[in-house]
Amino acid sequence: MVGYLSDLTISSSDEDSSEDDNKVRGHWNSRLDFVLSCLGYIVGLGNVWRFPYLVYRNGGGAFFIPYLIMLIFCGIPMVYMELAFGQYASLGPITIWRAVPLFKGVGYGMVLVSMVVAVYYNVVTAWAAYYLFTSMTSVLPWESCNNSWNTENNILCTSILRNCSLYNDTEVIPCIKELQTIFSDSVINPLYTHNKTSPSEEYFYRSVLNVSTGLQELGEIRWQLALCLLMCWTIIFLSLLKGIQISGKISYAVVSFPYIIIIILLIRGMTMDGSLDGIKFYVTPKWELLQHPRVWGDAATQVFFSLSVCWGGLTTLASYNKFHNNIYRDTILVCLGDTLMSVLAGFAVFASIGVLGKELGTSVDNVIQSDVGLTFIVYPAAIVSFPVAPLWSILFFLMIVMMGLSTLFTSVETIVTAIVDENIKILHKKRVVILSIVCLSAFLLGLPLTTQGGLYILQLMDGFAGGFPPMVNAVFMGVAIGWTYGVKQFCRDISHMIGITVSWWWRTMWYGVSPIITLFILIFSAVGYIPLHREFDDIRYPQWAEIVGFLLVALCIVPVPAWIIIRLATIKGSLIQKFKMLCQPERDWGPALEKHWKYAEYYPAVNAQNFPELDSSPITTITGTFLVSIPVTIRIISK
Repeated sequence: MVGYLSDLTISSSDEDSSEDDNKVRGHWNSRLDFVLSCLGYIVGLGNVWRFPYLVYRNGGGAFFIPYLIMLIFCGIPMVYMELAFGQYASLGPITIWRAVPLFKGVGYGMVLVSMVVAVYYNVVTAWAAYYLFTSMTSVLPWESCNNSWNTENNILCTSILRNCSLYNDTEVIPCIKELQTIFSDSVINPLYTHNKTSPSEEYFYRSVLNVSTGLQELGEIRWQLALCLLMCWTIIFLSLLKGIQISGKISYAVVSFPYIIIIILLIRGMTMDGSLDGIKFYVTPKWELLQHPRVWGDAATQVFFSLSVCWGGLTTLASYNKFHNNIYRDTILVCLGDTLMSVLAGFAVFASIGVLGKELGTSVDNVIQSDVGLTFIVYPAAIVSFPVAPLWSILFFLMIVMMGLSTLFTSVETIVTAIVDENIKILHKKRVVILSIVCLSAFLLGLPLTTQGGLYILQLMDGFAGGFPPMVNAVFMGVAIGWTYGVKQFCRDISHMIGITVSWWWRTMWYGVSPIITLFILIFSAVGYIPLHREFDDIRYPQWAEIVGFLLVALCIVPVPAWIIIRLATIKGSLIQKFKMLCQPERDWGPALEKHWKYAEYYPAVNAQNFPELDSSPITTITGTFLVSIPVTIRIISK
C-alpha cells in the first residue's frame, strides 16, 4: 500500500491553465466532469447484479479477499496505465498506438469489444426502461398471479401468501380452500405443497420477453422492447451530439443518482423483516472455497469487467484531459468509487433477498439468482413487499437505466473517437455523421436481441465477448507498454504530466506482475472452460452456438496478430529490422500540444530544426539501438 499512498501527497502541476486547451479535439470543462464520467462508465449493471451473485457463489465474505488482491495487483495498475496513456497523447484507442505501431491491433480489438458490448448492453437497458414504464401504475403487473402470462404450475401469489399467513396452522388449509373459489386448484396446490416461485419470474420470461424455446426459434420482435431500445439509442445520440461537453454535465445527475438510490434501498430494506438474514448470508465467509481456482478466476474476471479495463473507454475519457491533470489521484478515486458501489449494491441486494426469502418462507440460497435474474426477477419480487411498491420500482429501474446509459455514453464515444482520430482534420467535421452511423448500426444489430429468442443471443454475447477478449487485450497492452515502449520511458511521461516520480510499486506492477497474473488467469479460464448454459433452465447451449461464441471472441482478439502480420508484410527489410522499426514510436508520437513537447522524450523529426539543442543520437528502446534511413523520431537523452 506504500506505493499507492506515497504518490497521493503530490498535487498536480499549476501549469494546467487555459493555455492547455485543445481547440481541435476539445477537453473536459472541469476535472469533476472527467471523474464523474469515468465513474459513470465503469459503475454499471455488473456492480448491481454480477458482483453480489459472485460473492454468493464463491464463499460469501471470503470472496472479498481474492477480489481485493486482484484489484490491487491487476485492476488498479491497469486502470492507471490506460488512463495515463490516453492523457499523455490525447488520442483515441487506435491512433494512440503510434507509441508502439506493432501493437496497433490492440486498439482495434478494444473498439470491437466496445461495439459488441454496446449492442447487447443497451438491450438490457431497454428491458429496464420497459420495467420503468410498466411500474407507473397503482399495482405492479407482477404483483398478482391471475394474469394471462401466469402458468398453472409453480406459481406463488404473494398477496395470497400474505393473507393466509395471518392464520394459524389449523386455519391455513381452510384459507387456501376458500381461495380456490377465486383461483383454480392448479394455482393453489403448488402454494400448499411449497412448490412455489415468484410471479416476477413469469412476468419477465412470459410477458416481457415471451421467451422462445431456444436459439433455433427466434420468434417475432417484441415491439415494446424494440421501441425502448430505439429510445435508449436516441438518448445516447442526443447526449453525444455535442461531444463530451454535454455528456460530461449529464454525468453529474446520472452518476450521483444510483449511489443515492442504492443507499435509500439499503436503508429501507434494513427496516424490513428478513433483511438481516440476507446480509448475514452475504458477509459470512466460507474459507474453504478459497482453495478452489474458480474463485480466483471469478475475482479477476469481475475486476476487469467492473473496471472496464482494456475496452478502450478509459483511454478515450483520459484523452480529453488537460496535459497536467493529476491522473494518479483520479485513478484512485475512480477505483474506490467503483468498489464502493459494488459493496453497497451487495448489501442492498442481499437485504432485499432476505426480505423475499422471509416472504416466501425459504432460505436465502433458494432465492438468489445470477445476472439477469437478480435484477429482473428477484429484486422486483422483493419490491412488491415494500410499502408504495410502484414508487420503489420506478426508482430502482430508473437507476438501472441511468447506469446502463452512462456506460454506453463512453462506449459509443470510444468508437466515434477512435474513428475520428485516425484523420482528425477531415473526420472531425463529420463527427455527427459518424455518430449517427454508429448508433443506427448498433440499434439494428440489437434488434435480433429484442425477439423472443433474444435472451439466448444476449447471454451468448455476454458469456463470450464480455470477459475473455478484454483480458487478452490487457496482456498485449502490458507487453506493449511495459516491455516494448518501456516502463522507464512510460514513467517519465507520467512524471512530466503530473510532476512526480512514479514509485517502485507501479514500475513493478507494469513490468511484470499485472500482465503475468492476467495471463495466468487467461490460461486457467481456457483450461477450466465450462460450456455455456441457459440462464433459467440450466440447459446447455447447442454446440453450434458455442462455435458462434468462439468466433465472436476471435473477432475481438484476431486484430492483434492480424495487424502484426500485415505490417510485417508491407514494410521492407529483414524480419529483425521490421520488428525493431515497428517497436519504435512513430514520428508524430507525443503530447497533442506543441507547448508540451518540451516535456517529451520523443520529438517529431519534422520539427527537429525547432530544437537545435536536442541530442539527435539513435533511438534506444528495449529492442536495442536502431538506425533507420527515414527519420522516425529524435530521442532526447534524459537529464
